[in-house]
Amino acid sequence: MTTKVKLSRIQEQLWLAERLGQHATAYMVPLILQITGPIDESALRAAFVDIVTRHEILRTRFFEQDGVLRGEVRPVADFVFETESYSLAELAERGGPAGMQAAETAVLIDVSQSIPIKVKLIRTGAGDQLLSLVLHHLVFDDWSRNQFYAELAERYRAHLAGGAASQPLALQYHEYVARQEERDAEFREESLAYWHEVLTDLDPFEIEPDHPRSARRRGRGASTGFEIEAGLATGIRRLGRAQGASPAMVLFAAAQLVLARFTGRDDVSFGTTLAAREEDEAQELIGPLINTVLLRGDLSGDPTFAELVDRMADTMLDAMEHSRIPFNELIAAHGVVADLSRNPLTQIIVQYASGVRRPPELDGCEVRELPPLTTGSKFDLVILFDEFEDGRVRAGIGFDRDLYAPETIQSLADSLRAVIEDVVAAPDTHISAVRMPSPTHRSHQLLEKRHREEPAQNREAEPSDAGTDLGAETPTETLTATLSEHQRELLEIWRDVLETDDVTTTSNFFLSGGQSLLALRMTNRAREQLDVELPLSLVFEAPVFKDFSDRLAEMLVGATTNEGGE
Repeated sequence: MTTKVKLSRIQEQLWLAERLGQHATAYMVPLILQITGPIDESALRAAFVDIVTRHEILRTRFFEQDGVLRGEVRPVADFVFETESYSLAELAERGGPAGMQAAETAVLIDVSQSIPIKVKLIRTGAGDQLLSLVLHHLVFDDWSRNQFYAELAERYRAHLAGGAASQPLALQYHEYVARQEERDAEFREESLAYWHEVLTDLDPFEIEPDHPRSARRRGRGASTGFEIEAGLATGIRRLGRAQGASPAMVLFAAAQLVLARFTGRDDVSFGTTLAAREEDEAQELIGPLINTVLLRGDLSGDPTFAELVDRMADTMLDAMEHSRIPFNELIAAHGVVADLSRNPLTQIIVQYASGVRRPPELDGCEVRELPPLTTGSKFDLVILFDEFEDGRVRAGIGFDRDLYAPETIQSLADSLRAVIEDVVAAPDTHISAVRMPSPTHRSHQLLEKRHREEPAQNREAEPSDAGTDLGAETPTETLTATLSEHQRELLEIWRDVLETDDVTTTSNFFLSGGQSLLALRMTNRAREQLDVELPLSLVFEAPVFKDFSDRLAEMLVGATTNEGGE
């Protein structure tokens, strides 16, 4: 027996982002555990079955039907616990543990066909194992990791002792988010007003790429990073306490300063994700309970670093207070035109993992989580500060390798480390006096270059009416009479989906009230009525009606030609 469930708003956002991206591994969460010691395979298998039984989200299939995203909770029997064994010689042929990790990191999950978790126990020698857990981001966030590990350790221990039953959840993930979304609606207007003020006159922020930006992001990632030793991390916490700020606020201010130096700008913005787990029922849930918010900072006036931390604290607290608006809704409300080469509103994400990560404690074994291998990138740049149990903080920097040379990102990493060291030692230093270990990434030349190019970029962003002889003022009867049959049918689909008759050949889908879910509904309708395979990406590549209909006409001609040749 299966159960149909509604996707949460963050799940809808992730599903659409994956469909429009070209690097599916960016939406996988691979966790590779190195286990030394005798593992009880049957107890481990039973522990996983318990977790998948308890959390319906881990056995939910996700799919699109009639232009609507849906979930289907599958039976526990759909979960498969895989095992493999290799001799030392066979392991060496596969590149050792590192090679096995690379292979498992590349595992993909098609959530429309299977449940969103794959588990494999790989025996690599006497008492040595790798446990590969691959989950889809639709069902997993950073908080979920510690909850998953804690349950795995508890259930493994229980099965070693005889198998006491686990306690059911008070609410399943889909039940909790449905209740929260209903409550959040009360604060929608207030939050939209706040974000409208934040986003007014926002000049999109990015570090100038080393390589030309392609028309569509490929999402190929790489990473570098450095460790903030326990002593320096203690200094960060001490500085935060002195300013009434969290360690995240201190490190975000440091990142803000480095980004300002690399671009020559004092209006610096980046995104961050905030957990939405205030209520007790949310603490034990596995699933994405997060939202992306934009942090826009003002570095003008040459403040001291301590003052910059104060500004960042105010910015973050305000963003937290208004963080219940889904990011996609914020994008639609701000009238951002969709662009497959960029993320809307922000190209840079800065995050702080405040919950110390602990691998599961499996009785009789030593367990270590292997550092992740970065293969995909959803953003131009992601800076992740990750806290460890011994007090250290790891600063990992993931980047889009189609845009940036490794040396550019290494220069940014070196600068970030130096800035953190300097400002912790002397927080009352004015930010103009904070040292940087290398030139500021050609900031002045790049700033001048960007200003020279802005007029051309702005022209390219405007809806194109080249080749059209019909303006927005064309009467509906005249417009309809001049269109081909498929254009008339398509026009009615656009008007129906957008719920407006004010659609002409020069209308831009996204500037006419469209957003990603409506684009999905529109392409689904067009696919059914015109009998042609129509990718969702087409509306992002050609958002203007005439361009879209021209592309569709080409596809219809191609389909007819193929049929004739069969």
